[in-house]
Amino acid sequence: MGIFTAVPGPRKGKIRAICFGFFVALSGFLFGYDTGIVGGVLTLKSYKDDFRFTNNTKVSAIMVSVQNAGAFIAALGVFAVSERFGRRKTIMAAMCLFCTGVILQVIPSHSLACFYLGRIVAGFGLGAGTAVSPTYNAEMAPKEIRGMLGSGMQWLFALGVMISYWIDYGVSVGLPVSSKQWQIPVGLQLVPAAVLGLGLIGCKESVRWLAKKERFDEAWESLCWIRGDDGEYILFFSEKWNRRPTLYISGLLMACCFVIVNVVNKTTPGPKNHQATPAGIATVAMVFLTNSIYQFSWGPLPWPYAAEIFPTRIREVGTSVGVSTQWLFNFLFSLVTPYMIVSWGSYTFTFYAILDITMATLVFLFLKETKGKSVEEMETIFHSRAAFDVELARKQGMEGKFESHAEEIEVHELKGN
Repeated sequence: MGIFTAVPGPRKGKIRAICFGFFVALSGFLFGYDTGIVGGVLTLKSYKDDFRFTNNTKVSAIMVSVQNAGAFIAALGVFAVSERFGRRKTIMAAMCLFCTGVILQVIPSHSLACFYLGRIVAGFGLGAGTAVSPTYNAEMAPKEIRGMLGSGMQWLFALGVMISYWIDYGVSVGLPVSSKQWQIPVGLQLVPAAVLGLGLIGCKESVRWLAKKERFDEAWESLCWIRGDDGEYILFFSEKWNRRPTLYISGLLMACCFVIVNVVNKTTPGPKNHQATPAGIATVAMVFLTNSIYQFSWGPLPWPYAAEIFPTRIREVGTSVGVSTQWLFNFLFSLVTPYMIVSWGSYTFTFYAILDITMATLVFLFLKETKGKSVEEMETIFHSRAAFDVELARKQGMEGKFESHAEEIEVHELKGN
């Protein structure tokens, strides 16, 4: 009930805003499913037989990194497309591109080059979709639940990863060794992509994009649709607690978990005969705890934050840069982490702990709190000159209105006399 009572307006509008927000966040599900499906597919004998490779580490690194590279390029450059054609059409085109890439991956080419090409093309679509979706969501969501809806990107990302693991497991034990064994989990990506791309046909364009283009009648129609009313009226953790403390406290907690993992691995003997040890169990527990903290903080919050802090005139560019940064570091770490573990061992966790502490420090020193603020208020929060210009224009408009009203009263009085 708390979600619905927090948002002004009719219940239909609240339900529609929540459903719309999580529907647009299907691009996050695609991101998660694609991330999780690759590791399992590479272990299948059928995939190795069809593509005839032996160096699993090299193929895995290339397969993940080429898609991340494609996604980085698309996320960084999609703002110009989104600015010209709108959020809705851009996401629909991105899903078409993603589906084309998936088809290139599942056709029986027996060529890693073709599969890599498909990964790159799919990366273009995925990067564009994940860059525009948070902006679309932020521009349509009521400010009271914008953090919850934007965080839906990470919730659906985690759901996509989980489902991909079960599908990988299902085909590995339930299907005979054949091409279908790896084609099915890869090809299933077409389903959510098609649902998102086709489902947007029945949705309205971003209210704020329409207003920015001075298409005010369409903007009003879109606003009435998403609010479920024509009156004047992203997960849950981020809306109950402010953005800044959620980020810097969780960063410090994750750093502590990584340090504990390194200390345990350096001060206890390794397992013998592949038997579980108390130290091994503690390591797994710490990694699980770190992931849980991440899913409540650094996983979901950057999605809405990157989309809400920019004013409408530069939101496409700002969000694109923010999301492309994620794809860039996904590319870098997916490429180098296997080699870091081989070279550094458990000190890799210390490296990540240092990164977490750095992130927490930067958040504490520089990030502004945005919970409960409308996207139009961001100019004021960040002390933009535009905010003062807008306020000045508003005051001048009000003064002009009052002067006009006074003149009207004077005219009526003269007529009366």
